[in-house]
Amino acid sequence: MKVILITLFIYSFLVLQTQQHVDSVDRSAEIARVGSETITLGELIDNFNINQTDEQISRDDLVEFLPSYIEYRLKLKKGFKNGFDKKPDLLDEFELYGRQAAEIFWLENEIKQRIVDEFIERSNYELYAYHILIEVPSQATGDQEREIIDRILQAREDLIDGVDPDEVNATYSSVRNGNYMGGQLPWITAGRTVEPFENALFSLEVGEISEPVRTAFGYHVIYLQDKRERSPDRQVSHIFFQDTEESLASEKAADVHQKLTDGLFWYDAVETYSMDRNTVPNGGLIGWVGYAMQFPEPFVDAVMAKNPADSFSEPIEMPYGYHIIRVDSVRNYPSEEARMEEIVRELERLQRLNPSERELIEALKAEGDFSVDENVKASMNNANSNAVVITFNENEYTLSDFFQFSETTDSTTENLFDAYSREVVLSELVEITRSKFSDFDAQMASFLNGLVVFRVNEEFIWSENAPERSALEQFYKENKEKYWFEKTFNYFSVSAFEDSIITKAVDLVESGVHPENLTEHIEEINVRRFSTSNRNNPGFELIENLDTDEITEIQVSGVRHSFFFLDSIEEPRQMTFDEAFSRVVNDYMPIHETAFINSLKSEFAVETFPENIQI
Repeated sequence: MKVILITLFIYSFLVLQTQQHVDSVDRSAEIARVGSETITLGELIDNFNINQTDEQISRDDLVEFLPSYIEYRLKLKKGFKNGFDKKPDLLDEFELYGRQAAEIFWLENEIKQRIVDEFIERSNYELYAYHILIEVPSQATGDQEREIIDRILQAREDLIDGVDPDEVNATYSSVRNGNYMGGQLPWITAGRTVEPFENALFSLEVGEISEPVRTAFGYHVIYLQDKRERSPDRQVSHIFFQDTEESLASEKAADVHQKLTDGLFWYDAVETYSMDRNTVPNGGLIGWVGYAMQFPEPFVDAVMAKNPADSFSEPIEMPYGYHIIRVDSVRNYPSEEARMEEIVRELERLQRLNPSERELIEALKAEGDFSVDENVKASMNNANSNAVVITFNENEYTLSDFFQFSETTDSTTENLFDAYSREVVLSELVEITRSKFSDFDAQMASFLNGLVVFRVNEEFIWSENAPERSALEQFYKENKEKYWFEKTFNYFSVSAFEDSIITKAVDLVESGVHPENLTEHIEEINVRRFSTSNRNNPGFELIENLDTDEITEIQVSGVRHSFFFLDSIEEPRQMTFDEAFSRVVNDYMPIHETAFINSLKSEFAVETFPENIQI
């Protein structure tokens, strides 16, 4: 509940994400004063905007909002005066939120944007590459994998030495279903291969050969042969022909091409002649065609060579038959925003917009100029404990810091320094984020204010101990008629899944066995005790007319059989003050809060100037 209330409070008053522009407004106009602090019209507008979604703001809206905002500012001053912003438990909560919020901020505003920008850049090009691939068996041992790495490195050396790629492929690549797993690749653009392979491929210059790359398929080395600007995808429809016993595909294609030239409607030609029956209902529509899609590269070449302005192509020969194609459209975007939306959808489909913590750590290291003194690290067991081993965000971390960390972590020795490096980076996460992003800095300041105000509410308003007991007792005396116990029925519900068992239970109860003792006689019985004064309770109508120690008729619901036993009745009576205490506190709270706010107004001298609210 506290987390929910904090979140609602912050979003209601504090988190300064966006500001609505209001034309012709004097934002510096003073509209209130709380103690020595001035509240301007611009501040009021900014905070009001967080609360509402309408584009239009009226003067009446702001005048109505002003008292609530002043109450918030009063509570904030009270909290800071009482040193709530220095309380350790509040600061612990603030730090925890800061780390979580900073991680999200980096992922959403920096790392994801880098991913999108990189994908856009890559999408501008098509790459032509050859690769050697050695498969790694699913149960490969460490020695087997090291042997595979040695082989792929040798394949790389052969490529560097100028050995023909086909020969290297035949020598080293794994074979599956009689085919080499490596070999010549078609033109590739972003998103058309697995991410590790793509990352390595797009890091190469033309003519360069990659280091070994591990993917789910095994180990690759990649030889980038060519690079060019990307050809936009084209939406294509076709009429398809294959040889039959009656005619050759080439002849049929030529005949239909002539009919189209003579004026045959495209859709009629598709319906009558195309042998690709899957596309006939859609006028022969294949869909978007581009490089590195599922289409054979010669077919894509033919599509890309066609002038989109032509109504249809000459018959195109492929090893499997003939096509007549029509380019329905060339992919373009009405705006950069539309292109960006398409890129984001594609990245989401590829599940690449879920950055890992590793990517966050690397981004932070770059931002904070992370460096390790390798000499100190290598000789840490013999070096001075005050020697600096890590420098990050203009702070120095010594071997003594590292040794202290090592005593409190469960990381293995092999990963200990990596774990420490991670902790160092994350320890500076909030500071780096606040320095780099002004919006986040404002958000953090706002959250701290929110925690302070929440603490004021907890200690001075919401706490049962906040109102004076004498005031609560007086309120109780003035409103005693509100605090009554209604007539209450205490009863037992007895149920079973078999009619014979529930019948046996009825017999036992009628013979004098109390329901709470039934389980001693019947193992399969279920007995539960309830109390109710609520007429909407499902069992109320069944028990309200019973006498004490009476039972209802057997009720059947599905496979469950049950009856109720009325154990006792508590007649309505007046609550004592102690019995009504929680309800009294809850009812008195608005009065107490109003009194508390009035005391703050006296303490901090509030003045308002609503006449200066002019928009």
